[in-house]
Amino acid sequence: MLLTLPLFSACYQTKMIKKQNQSKKICLFLIATLLTLCSCTGNGEREFEKAIEFDQQHNYTKAIYWYKKAANKGHAEAQYQMGNHYDMGVGVIENREKAAYWFEQAANQGIVDAQYKLGRYYWMGVGVPKDKEQAIDWYRRAAILRLIDAQIELARCYEFGEGVPKDYEQATYWYERAAEQGNEHAQCKLAEWYGEGEVVAEDHEKAAYWWEKAAEQGNGRAQSMLGWHYKSGTGVPQDYNRARYWYEKAAAQGMRSAIYSLKLLKNEPSSSSSASSGSSSGSSVWSQPQPQSWGGGYNQLQYDYQQSYSGSSYESSNSSSSHSSRSNLPVKRERKCFKCQYGTYVCPCRGALSFGMDKPLHRCPNCGDLHEQDSYHTCECRACGGTGYTLEY
Repeated sequence: MLLTLPLFSACYQTKMIKKQNQSKKICLFLIATLLTLCSCTGNGEREFEKAIEFDQQHNYTKAIYWYKKAANKGHAEAQYQMGNHYDMGVGVIENREKAAYWFEQAANQGIVDAQYKLGRYYWMGVGVPKDKEQAIDWYRRAAILRLIDAQIELARCYEFGEGVPKDYEQATYWYERAAEQGNEHAQCKLAEWYGEGEVVAEDHEKAAYWWEKAAEQGNGRAQSMLGWHYKSGTGVPQDYNRARYWYEKAAAQGMRSAIYSLKLLKNEPSSSSSASSGSSSGSSVWSQPQPQSWGGGYNQLQYDYQQSYSGSSYESSNSSSSHSSRSNLPVKRERKCFKCQYGTYVCPCRGALSFGMDKPLHRCPNCGDLHEQDSYHTCECRACGGTGYTLEY
């Protein structure tokens, strides 16, 4: 009897140990299963990295395979890339409906570029039913997240009253947001508006400020306009040296108003102080009445070239006959952009319309601006930035 008790105790302990080991194995198996499931249902980061690697190698078939795996797991960037590939037809057959689907998936997760592109789709009715309200909603979301393209689009909608009531205050607000981020188009737009004083309160200091911001980025029209500000002392202290500097910059880009202004500046003193005294005495050419279109003046867009400057020192004696048909010019009209189908053309060099040449004027059939005969002119779409046909008159 005494011998059986130790044997029974040893057997019981052995069974308990086996049970404990078995339970441990079950726990380890469950943990491994959970880890496997987690790896299969993760956020798709590993798949996205593989897709990027294949995309950089231009192996688009494999890139699409891994993008789709990541996108199906909810990876926002992968969803956006799927939209891009379907949009451009890279690695897959072009399919705007599928592109719109993936853009929307990414847009709902806060991918700002997807929000903007989805807005463009709704605006043009590509891949989705045309819906300007939806487009503007997506533009606004992207604009709030500081996407410049979206800010420009939203500003244009308010400027032209497309999809929303016309509201210049809102247009100015969004142009300013884009201009503050260095957008050249927005800077020129604000400078023009503040200089004209029709859309916003006239403020030549702000106009000169924004012209300078655009001029520093190499915009020829802005450089010419900034030269005009320094030459005339409008919004900035009069300074012929600064005027000459910016006119030379603009002239190097072929801005004709700047080239003509430089010729007149040759007769001016080099210092701003002597220039001021010269202009006050009436001996300066700048003290004479100047046509509004010349030198990039702010009333240039409304100026119809029908005013007479006979006897003015800016016009040659035999130019009156060449300009006699101005009153018969066709009215200004605008054509839709042949690329985006909704924007209108604007002349990028209208700040450089020259004056006093002995050539008849013709109106551009795209943007409606006036140009001289035998001149070349390329219109630019206000909406997409696409250029129209280069026209010869």
